[in-house]
Amino acid sequence: MRKADLSFVGSEFGKLVVEEYEGKGLWWCRCECGSRKLYARAVLTRPKGYRSCGCARYDWRKTHGATGTSEHIVWNMMRRRCSDPNYNRYADYGGRGIRVCRRWLGPEGFANFLADMGKRPSPAHKLDRIDNEGDYTPQNCRWATAKEQQRNMRSNHLVTYGGETRCLSEWAEVLGVHVATLAYRVKNWPLERAMTAAVQRRRHKES
Repeated sequence: MRKADLSFVGSEFGKLVVEEYEGKGLWWCRCECGSRKLYARAVLTRPKGYRSCGCARYDWRKTHGATGTSEHIVWNMMRRRCSDPNYNRYADYGGRGIRVCRRWLGPEGFANFLADMGKRPSPAHKLDRIDNEGDYTPQNCRWATAKEQQRNMRSNHLVTYGGETRCLSEWAEVLGVHVATLAYRVKNWPLERAMTAAVQRRRHKES
């Protein structure tokens, strides 16, 4: 274990206190209620990371009446598309092996989901998996707008230029060119020419 890792011991995250390093990025944490569980450091340190072992979440759900809200609907639809063969999008989710993590299933599944994801920022935000080949887990999910989801689609083409990899739609935004125009150029022109043409044209207009 690197010495730097030891400084994380004793860190507090809500009701959780870091006690011991297990290995492979996992840490033993003691909850205020007395339970002891393993957590990844990244999950603890992020803004909406774990803040208890789950002991307080069921009461939180009852107190705030979250059942039936838009978050609850999203949670239900997530489970259906991964487990219900009759659901119209099942083939794109459960049919190709996408699953919902155990933490978000069962009697306290919704409470855990809401505690991990937080409230939906706006009606425009939808539940998005960062890795489209990965499961629905706290580490792999976020609330994202349609534009952000579009960038994350399996069909979106990734382009590496200047040592940086972005999806085609994001490069188009950065370069100030329509995505269809950039797609044509990347497909038919040498990459250097395709990526610099938009910048040169924009500079010409500005001058």
